[in-house]
Amino acid sequence: PAIARWKILDNLRRSLVPPALVVMLAGAWTIMPGSPALWTMLALLVIAFPAYTQLGRSVTGRVAGVPLREHFRAERDNILSGLRQAALSLVMLAHQMALMLDAIGRVAIRTLVTRRRLLEWVTADRAVVPATLAGVIRRMWVGPGIAVGLAALVAVLGPGRLVLAAPVLVLWFLSPLLPHVTGLPLEG
Repeated sequence: PAIARWKILDNLRRSLVPPALVVMLAGAWTIMPGSPALWTMLALLVIAFPAYTQLGRSVTGRVAGVPLREHFRAERDNILSGLRQAALSLVMLAHQMALMLDAIGRVAIRTLVTRRRLLEWVTADRAVVPATLAGVIRRMWVGPGIAVGLAALVAVLGPGRLVLAAPVLVLWFLSPLLPHVTGLPLEG
């Protein structure tokens, strides 16, 4: 049916967003014309989409008669959740790009070449999650690897733009720390 095809195309579109954003940022910091800050800001706006859509919903969804201060106090958690989601998306962008490209490559090879293992996948509850920082780094090495490689590329092709790229590249380099820290048991 048409809706099923639409869902497939939308999934493909969503899987291409992280690679497209990383390529956009890499281009902004190396070879794209114009202001690298403007290109970087455009990419960050795409990443922050959940945060400002939540803010828009919070502003426009105010109930009549509720003071603005009380409304925003009630909406604070939703707004902060959107901001945290945007920050997490930025930190994990390089890793997500690698995951998406790996998945696309596997699907292409399996459907077009081997025609085997077409339904092989692992549910989230069966995924093996490393318990140690070393295990997380081994599993997520590609994010820091992309950060280092892109830093070298920017240093060669656009050394003046390295200052602009550095905050994002540092976040990508440190990205395995986030899932490790957030996966630790809570004390208390």
